[in-house]
Order: sequence, then structure tokens, then C-alpha cells
Amino acid sequence: MDIDDALRWVDTAVSTHTGQALREPEIVNLRGTWRGRTYEQMASDSENSTNYLKRDVAPKLWKLLSCVFERSVGKTNYRVA
Repeated sequence: MDIDDALRWVDTAVSTHTGQALREPEIVNLRGTWRGRTYEQMASDSENSTNYLKRDVAPKLWKLLSCVFERSVGKTNYRVA
């Protein structure tokens, strides 16, 4: 599975669970995580600040994905989950 397939799959799961699609900062976070990038690197390639991605988007995203997939999901196990 490549990143685009994974994003479509995650977006479908999130949409089914919440009724809302992934937002751009969440996609930036997921793409960066998939590629093993730091939050600083993710921020440099987007219009988002490092603090926003790291302290606001990421915790909410991992919590959401943990609820959707009913298992603990975080930056270190996202690809496995």
C-alpha cells in the first residue's frame, strides 16, 4: 500500500465514523508521518507551523484514529495500525 492508498483508506474510515473528511493539516501530518519526517520538516513543506502540527493537530488526530480503529494509534505505529 502506498501513501495515497493509505490516505484514501484512512479518510474513508474517518468519514464513516465522523461524517467529516480529513482536513489539510491532518493530511500533512499523515503524509509526513508515513515518510518518517519530523514535525519541523512537515511544517516547512506546508503552510502550518511546527507547533500547530505537533501540539494541536497531531494529538487530536492520533486520538481520533485510535477511536476509529479501536486501538492505540500514534506517530510511531501509524503505518502498522
